[in-house]
Amino acid sequence: MALLDALPLEAAGYAPYWVARAHVLGMAGAPGRQAAVQRAIGLTDDPRLRDFLVAQLG
Repeated sequence: MALLDALPLEAAGYAPYWVARAHVLGMAGAPGRQAAVQRAIGLTDDPRLRDFLVAQLG
C-alpha cells in the first residue's frame, strides 16, 4: 500500500490505480476495498472492465 500511496496524486484519476488499490486492500483484509472498486468503475470507459468490476462487488 505504501507504494501506491507514494504515486503522484494524478494517479488517483486513473482506473488502474483504483483496481490495484482494491486488490491490495482485499489481500490485506483491510476496509476500503469496495469503495476502491466503485471508484475504478466510475473512472473506466471500458464496458468489459466495468462489468468485471461490478461482478467483484457481488
